[in-house]
Amino acid sequence: MPGPVLCLGQVPARRKGSERLPLARISPSEYEGFRQFLEDACGILLGANKHYLVQSRLNRMMADSKVASLGDLVERLQRERSGGPLREQVIEAMTTNETFWFRDNHPFRILSEHIIPEYLKRKQRSLRAWSAACSTGQEPYSV
Repeated sequence: MPGPVLCLGQVPARRKGSERLPLARISPSEYEGFRQFLEDACGILLGANKHYLVQSRLNRMMADSKVASLGDLVERLQRERSGGPLREQVIEAMTTNETFWFRDNHPFRILSEHIIPEYLKRKQRSLRAWSAACSTGQEPYSV
């Protein structure tokens, strides 16, 4: 089994001043436990290579909450009830909170190059689209 993932460097603190936080080490088992928590808690599926994302989004919160490791955080989250403040804070930190018109190019390219031409060939009268997890609605209106 591979050893812990090491990230060399620092993440800028989000508070005023020049303080910097050292990146926390994440072992493969801690990362897997956090991936499972996040999927169970809110349906977010993290890829196997997203250690950097977890570190960058949780490092400040873990320091402020005096949580020593990702494993400790997962243990605290498992003890906390659904809707608890730490759980909500972690989910909020791990969620992409942005919405805007034509947010990602790839889906629109697939639509214009493949899906819409195929749809037009079939001469169907209606088209239904589902935009999952949109915030204020720009994504489905972009479609």
